[in-house]
Order: sequence, then C-alpha cells, then structure tokens
Amino acid sequence: MDKIKLIATDMDGTLVDKQSLVDENIFELIDYFYERGIYFFVASGRRYESIKKIFKNYKDKMGIIAENGTVITYKGEKIFIDGMDRDIALKIVEELLKDKNSMVLISGEDMGYTNSKILVEKISGSPFFYDVSYLEDLLSYDKEIVKLCVMNHVCNKYEYAEHIRQLFGDYVEVALSGNNCIDIMKKGTNKGTAIRHIQDILNVKKSETMVFGDNYNDIEMFSEAGMPFVMKNAEEAVKKYAKYETEKTNDEGGVVYELKKYFSDFNEVKK
Repeated sequence: MDKIKLIATDMDGTLVDKQSLVDENIFELIDYFYERGIYFFVASGRRYESIKKIFKNYKDKMGIIAENGTVITYKGEKIFIDGMDRDIALKIVEELLKDKNSMVLISGEDMGYTNSKILVEKISGSPFFYDVSYLEDLLSYDKEIVKLCVMNHVCNKYEYAEHIRQLFGDYVEVALSGNNCIDIMKKGTNKGTAIRHIQDILNVKKSETMVFGDNYNDIEMFSEAGMPFVMKNAEEAVKKYAKYETEKTNDEGGVVYELKKYFSDFNEVKK
C-alpha cells in the first residue's frame, strides 16, 4: 500500500460532533501533516468563509473544499471555482419557491442570500458563521451563483431531492448534505471531482489518498481514495460505498482516532 500523501475530511457528522463542535485534536495533527509534507483538506458543503473562520490559525497549512466541491483553496488561495449557469440556477430557485416551506440559500462567491430571516439568524452566528443577507426577491439576484441550498422541514428530504433531480438532473448535481440541507451544484461538480482536481494539481495518486465522510454528498469522494473511511454514525445506505468504517463515531472523535492509528509515530513525536 502506498504511503498516504493527501487527507480530506468532511465536517458535519464527521469531524464535527452533535453539538456542532470541531474535534480540536485535529489541529495538532494539521501541524504534524504540514511538517511532513502531507496535504490536509477539509471537504464540506458549507460556505468557504464558515470553514475558513474555524481553521483561521491553520489556513497556511491546509486546504479547503467548500460548497460540495465548487470552491477549492490551498494555503488561503482559491485555486478552483466552478459555479452554476445563473439562468438555470434561477429557474431552479423559482421552482423551489413554489413551496412556501422552502428556505432557499443562493451562494455567491463572497456572500450568501436567502429568502428566510429565520435561516439568516440560524447560520450567520455560531457554529456556521456564514456571511449571509436576507433578500426578499431571490429571483432579482444578478450576480454569480456558486451553489444553491434548500431546507424544507415539512417535505421528505429524499423525495424532495428526487423531485429536483427529475426536473433539473440534466443540468445539476443534487446532494443530501448535513443539517437536512439539499445542495444543488453544476452538473459534474461534487466532492469527488474536487479530490481529482487536487490530486492532479498536487501530483497525488488515488492510492495515496485517505478520506472521511458520513453523508450522501461524500459518496463520490469515497470512490477517489485508496483509503475511504465512512463514519460509524453514518446511515447504513451510505456505508456500503466506503471500504473502511471508523471504529468510533463523530461524537467519539472517530476521524482523529483513525488518523492517529494510521500515523502511529504521531504520539512518539508529541512526547
């Protein structure tokens, strides 16, 4: 087996526990990886600024895959952005707004906009720290669109996601993400394609890649790694896509546990 040179981990449900707290033990591991030339990325459906604020003291030692693969940064610099066709995105927004229970978030490159004041309150503060504003008429939005997200606590999320796929599947990817979000991206854009971009840029092989995830939006990422780990707390329907399962859940520090087990000299170095 090749030595691991690239590590990517999801956040919510994976590196983040049920209280929405990041396992702080990951920070000393980021230092360890950086000193050894091992690339570490966080891969999330969250907006870029949300992740950046959490890892602000480590931005020069790691990379970020945000918005389910539409935005990639390395050492604080954006190296890849793959947004949606705005006309198609707004047609989807129009469809989503037909359901009055839908809270829709349009992600621009630097700011998010939503039709829900409740959602603004929920995601602008801890633990998400989104840069987001209320926009009553989302269809008037005239800037770039990186990704769409919809939350609807009345509809069955699986059926709602399938409804969107049936209408717009020729143009977009639809993924179930953390916190009951349905994410909508440009066709062919997901965490898996983001991993491939990074592997190409950094000259890393699939067999040298380790990833961690727990949800449906992590499935494509599993297929791009020689060592894909699904979390113990993941749904059974997701577990079948990964070769390995973590011994511990996200609440038990499952990601850090597996990393310390694989990089067995870590504890010796820290002494």
